[in-house]
Amino acid sequence: MEHLGADNNAENRIALLHQQAKAHEQELMRTLRELPAHERENATLEAPTNFSPEYLAACLPPGAVLVEYYSTGDRLIAAVISRSKMEIVSVSVVSRIQNFLQLLRFQLSKFRMGSTYTQRFIEPMQRAVESHLESLYNE
Repeated sequence: MEHLGADNNAENRIALLHQQAKAHEQELMRTLRELPAHERENATLEAPTNFSPEYLAACLPPGAVLVEYYSTGDRLIAAVISRSKMEIVSVSVVSRIQNFLQLLRFQLSKFRMGSTYTQRFIEPMQRAVESHLESLYNE
């Protein structure tokens, strides 16, 4: 009897997982349908087969540089791609810049308070943002 009870729990668990997967799939499809048409065309779950770093570099306009940041462990890394070179650069230790990022996010969040607030406090907000960006740059 105990063995049958375990099988029943497994079947219930599988049924629940199927329901959750179906709900997530429906949510994804709803979200994709809500995208603007020009973004919907680009929304795909598969990487293009002809995509490479070289192809990406060739698509960049002259003088443009693409930088993507990511973390691995406690290190902040940047992938830097231009038309002429590609490199992976160690930027900093995440724990050393977390406070600066939090302060910067706080200042940037003030722009959501509306144009009246933003226009009234634009100069001190700009000074604060520039200060936090400088701290991050110096780090």
